[in-house]
Amino acid sequence: MDDITCPYCEHGFEYQGDGVDNEAYFEEECPECEKSFMVRAEYSVDYYSNKAPCLNGGKHTWESMCGAPKEFFKDKFRCRYCNEEKIIKSDTTSTLNKTKD
Repeated sequence: MDDITCPYCEHGFEYQGDGVDNEAYFEEECPECEKSFMVRAEYSVDYYSNKAPCLNGGKHTWESMCGAPKEFFKDKFRCRYCNEEKIIKSDTTSTLNKTKD
């Protein structure tokens, strides 16, 4: 996929430089017609939605968290839908119904 299109000859090519800041301007030269022009970098954000029954009167679905160091994540749970976090002591996790609040 071409990143940049030359405004003079419409040749498309990939940007070969380092990353640039959002809305930063930089000079570029077309490898085809060898004319220089200015380029502005723009980045966009995409949004994705998921159902979260616990935000609408339903119950949380708690899942144990993991990571390193594992001691930091001991007894920590996160709702799979809304990302709310909760500490549930180890002695109660064996009887924990993971769909209850």
